[in-house]
Amino acid sequence: MAIIPPDINISFVLLLLGCFVLSRVPYIGRYIKVINTLIHETGHALMTLLTDGQVLQISLFRDTSGTTITKSKGKPGQFLIAAAGYPFASATAYFLMFLSFNNYYNAVLIIVGSFAFINLLFFVRNTHGVMWIIALLLLLSGQFLWGTYTSTVYMAFAFSGIVFFESLWSSIVVMILSFRKATGSGDAYILKRLTLLPAWFWGSAFAAFAVFVSYKVWLLYKNFNFPEV
Repeated sequence: MAIIPPDINISFVLLLLGCFVLSRVPYIGRYIKVINTLIHETGHALMTLLTDGQVLQISLFRDTSGTTITKSKGKPGQFLIAAAGYPFASATAYFLMFLSFNNYYNAVLIIVGSFAFINLLFFVRNTHGVMWIIALLLLLSGQFLWGTYTSTVYMAFAFSGIVFFESLWSSIVVMILSFRKATGSGDAYILKRLTLLPAWFWGSAFAAFAVFVSYKVWLLYKNFNFPEV
C-alpha cells in the first residue's frame, strides 16, 4: 500500500480539523462531543470501583455534560474519584491516537464500543444517555458489518480526534472556570472542597496534563505515515 510522507500529508491534518469543526456544528456537534463525556464519566466510575466504592448511576445529557453518582469510603476515595475524570479522558485520547497511528483501527472502534456497551449494561440509566449509547452501538455495528477499510480508517481517526480535541478543550474550559467562578468548575471545585488547595490549582493541573498529552500526540504524528486510502 502506498504511503504518503508526513511532511506532505494534508489528509490527516484536515481530518483532525474536520473533527474539531464538526464537533462545533449545532445539534450534530453536541451528539459527537458526548463521546468524550462518556469516557470522562467512565474515569470517575472506574476509580470508584478501584477504591472499593459503588457506582450508582451515570447520566449523559443533551448539553454534552454528564454526572456520575457514587458512594465512596472516606475522603481519600472521594479525592481520587473526583480527580480521575479529566486525566482519564486525556490518557484515553492518547491511547486511541497511538492505536490509530499504529494502524490498529479496529481496536479503536472496539474500545469505543466497549466503553459504550459496558456503560449501557451497568451504569447509564437516564433516557437520553441510553438512547445516545444505543445509536452509537448501531453505528459501530453497521461499520463492522458493512464498512470498508477506508471507512474503518477514517472512523477510527474521527473517534480518536474527537476524544483528543474534546479532552483538551474541556480541560482548558474547566481551568478558565476555576479562575473565574470556582463554584462552576465541576471537578476542580469538588477537589477544592476536599483539599486545602484552590480550584484554580486543580483546573490548571487538568489543563497542564491535557497539554502534555497533546505534545505527546504531536510527537507520535511526527513519526507517522498516513496510509493512502
